[in-house]
Amino acid sequence: MEDHIIEVNGEEWLLRFFRLRGQADGWCQYGDKKILVHSGLTGVDRLDVAVHELLHAFFPELSEESVTAAATGIARVLWQIGVRC
Repeated sequence: MEDHIIEVNGEEWLLRFFRLRGQADGWCQYGDKKILVHSGLTGVDRLDVAVHELLHAFFPELSEESVTAAATGIARVLWQIGVRC
């Protein structure tokens, strides 16, 4: 398990990488202020899911389709410039 305290819209959130069960690779839990990312992911897929869940946290009003498209594009650019998580 890998935990990070991050700031989202001026509030502390927990970003946790650990083995998720079930179908989802990530979760954004607004009430608990937690972002969960499956630790079994690697490479750009891990970055994509982390960005995806962060977008949900920062912009809860965005649709799933908008978040998915934006996260994939952002993750690929970040990967190209050497960002890893």
